[in-house]
Amino acid sequence: MLEEMAFFNNPWDYLQQPAHPGQGINAAYRTLLSAIDQGWQVESITHKASVLRMDVGYYLFVLRCGELDLTRHFMVPAVAEVEDFIHNNGYPVM
Repeated sequence: MLEEMAFFNNPWDYLQQPAHPGQGINAAYRTLLSAIDQGWQVESITHKASVLRMDVGYYLFVLRCGELDLTRHFMVPAVAEVEDFIHNNGYPVM
C-alpha cells in the first residue's frame, strides 16, 4: 500500500531547503534555489508586470527536470536578489 502511495507523490512538493542563508531571503527565491540545487534546470524566464502599480511584478521561471521528465512553472517576485541571481548566471529574460 505504501509503495502505491509513493507512486502518486509529486517530488516537486517535497523540495528540501537548500544550503543557502535563510535570513532575509524571499521564501519563493529560496525554493527556486532548492530546485536548482536538486537538479532542475532553468529553461526560460519571463518578466511579468504586476497588476498593482505599487508592486514590482514577478519572474516566471520554467524549470525542467530531465531525470523525472517534468516541467514546472515557478513564480518568484522581481526583487533585487532575484534580479542579481538572473544577471550573475547570465540567464536571458523574455
